[in-house]
Amino acid sequence: MPISDPALWAIIRDWPLPHRSERDENADPPRLCRRFEHNLRQIGDWTDVASDQITMAYRKFIYLKAVTGETPTPPKWIDQAWHLHLTFAADYHALETAVGRPIVHRLDLPAVETDLGYQRGWELWQAEFDVAPPDILWPTLPQIRHARLGARIAFVGWLIMLGFVVASAIAGQPLFWIAALACVIFLGGLIFAGNH
Repeated sequence: MPISDPALWAIIRDWPLPHRSERDENADPPRLCRRFEHNLRQIGDWTDVASDQITMAYRKFIYLKAVTGETPTPPKWIDQAWHLHLTFAADYHALETAVGRPIVHRLDLPAVETDLGYQRGWELWQAEFDVAPPDILWPTLPQIRHARLGARIAFVGWLIMLGFVVASAIAGQPLFWIAALACVIFLGGLIFAGNH
């Protein structure tokens, strides 16, 4: 299916995003930031290629918000690009004027609405661009939930290991079986989170 509003997409796709001419010492070799993507790279310490991909994904996300008027929730990388753009308030407002509608950034969404908005944004991307967003930039909600669960399991393992250290200190003797269990839970959680 073609993009439903090609004129709107052209405005957002071709919008000259602003930048700050800051020195990026982490670039190889160090350089002066000459594009929005360079400032974005500083925030996330990504490669230039990744920053370019995130910026294009951000443009697509802004288009989805503008074309639908809905409040989809972006993944964290796109949200970081959005926050960077918001720091250029005059340019952001100029873009809103150019597209003829507000592009509101809400911070007060409850977790349930955030998850629904995240899923809705994924669906809108697929519908408008006729392809699912790349997993690396916009993982599916089940993938995100899988990673969250793995992180929680790892955290429980970490708490058990901490308890083991305290118990060993109090008892004056090593409790190796508790440490082994904690390590298995901790590493299992990390592996579970990593295999989303």
